[in-house]
Amino acid sequence: KIQENSEGLLRYDTPDIIKKDKFAWLRDDEFARQALAGINPVNIERLQAFPPVSKLDPAVYGPPESAITEEHIIGHLDGMSVQEAVEGSRLYMLDYHDIFLP
Repeated sequence: KIQENSEGLLRYDTPDIIKKDKFAWLRDDEFARQALAGINPVNIERLQAFPPVSKLDPAVYGPPESAITEEHIIGHLDGMSVQEAVEGSRLYMLDYHDIFLP
């Protein structure tokens, strides 16, 4: 009886981006858009130095140095060097770094 009466209550409209392209959520640019427009955009921080260094305890999680290199991101900096992007406050990172580092 509950199921009959609640039909349609937990359904949401399909987001416009998915109506246009059902695989849009798989692309990096859409992930970035959702992260910036999402419910918790305070997880974004400006990089003070590159490569990023983990804040996790090295005794538990190992070396704090990141595996992210300049070669990974240089093609996305519109002709800037990584150092120019850091100095110009143009390089940001979601705080997922420490989640994936271990």
